[in-house]
Amino acid sequence: MNLDQLRAIRKDKLKIKQICAGDRLSKQHVHFIFERAIQHFKGDLMLWIQYLDFCEKTGAKKIFSKIIARALQIHPRESGLWIRAAAFEVESEVNLPSARILLQRG
Repeated sequence: MNLDQLRAIRKDKLKIKQICAGDRLSKQHVHFIFERAIQHFKGDLMLWIQYLDFCEKTGAKKIFSKIIARALQIHPRESGLWIRAAAFEVESEVNLPSARILLQRG
């Protein structure tokens, strides 16, 4: 993730606006690393939250929705995850009935 930040800083200094293949590949690699870590450490809630933060930061909405669903299956008693899922439905997907259902389940 630090490498991705350094690439963004370097692109700003060089005033490069074009998205290159390396940008996309580095993000895919970080997603792959998070997926492997989550498979190995399913009970680590902070790892799930870090992955969700990374998805929000990079704008990966589809991956975010899949990850939040998996996190809620494994950690159904964590109220923060339910609230975060409902907030995602309201802010990103603009789906109020779905957010209401998520909050009621939580």
